[in-house]
Amino acid sequence: MKIVIIGCSGHYGYALDGISFNNKYTIVGISPGVEEENIDKIYEKVRKDHQEVRVYKDYLRMIEELNPEIAVVNTYCTKNEEIVINLLQRDIHLFIEKPLTTSMDSLCKIKDAYSKSKSHLCSMMGIRYHAAFLTAYQIVKEGGIGKVKLINAQKSYKLGQRGNFYEKRDYYGGILQWVGIHGIDWIYYFSGQEFSSVYGRSSELIEKDGNEIEMSGVCQFELTNGVYATLVTDFYRPETANSHDDDRLRVVGTKGIIEVRDNQVFVMSNDREGSQEIHLLEEKNIFEDFLESIEGNKTCFVSSAEVFEVTKASIYAKESADHNKIMFWNEVN
Repeated sequence: MKIVIIGCSGHYGYALDGISFNNKYTIVGISPGVEEENIDKIYEKVRKDHQEVRVYKDYLRMIEELNPEIAVVNTYCTKNEEIVINLLQRDIHLFIEKPLTTSMDSLCKIKDAYSKSKSHLCSMMGIRYHAAFLTAYQIVKEGGIGKVKLINAQKSYKLGQRGNFYEKRDYYGGILQWVGIHGIDWIYYFSGQEFSSVYGRSSELIEKDGNEIEMSGVCQFELTNGVYATLVTDFYRPETANSHDDDRLRVVGTKGIIEVRDNQVFVMSNDREGSQEIHLLEEKNIFEDFLESIEGNKTCFVSSAEVFEVTKASIYAKESADHNKIMFWNEVN
């Protein structure tokens, strides 16, 4: 199958790594999603393993000339609606950066186009496949801590150097969508419940190197069956820290507690003495999983339905923060 890459503002590395596991796929073209993107930085990476890759300035021309089966999209979020609908109308399978979009109106249009297409769709929720999160999820799914009642999620990043993608908040969706959506995703699939309400707050935009950046955000979610969750996210991780990010998850159940921190998993429960570190499962690659789902060998761990629901929750979280009000699902659906 032929693959094209549109844009270079996100985690296209998932695709490059995933393709390496399967020689039935080749990248045939790359193009920017918006004029500001400089795809030269990924061309050499792609060309090492895909010698025939072609470079285009216009993604539509690339699609029409190369007729790919799969597209990897990681451009400015404000461009996603147009690109995604064009791809879905052509039944092209879609692996796209999160958030899928930044407004409910846009999300509804994408969902409608998806319902009429034959495409598979997956968003880049790659942290699900990290060893610690796979291990923790398996324990929770198997009932190792009983019924989930409370979740605390944390995403902390170094600010570092942020490119043109951060010039406008709408380009990347703000901190609750660009960064916080990972934590929202954990809350959704670890709890196994549906969202009921969210109250979010985010810091005022700061100007840094010409970019609009929200430095921190918090959310409180209520889910069905009496499950509550919190999310905190920030760009205040010190540059001297030994890793770019600090991902933490605490899931409280009726029979125990499981924690993910420092890429390790710890469990306390009625059946264990003290806090026990758990041996980790092997890490997987999200794009490899997506390709196998397209082939019909398995169901992708990140389903299109989950992508839509987590995107919706991230939009509501951002709107709650912007308007300083609680967003209720039964009022906005």
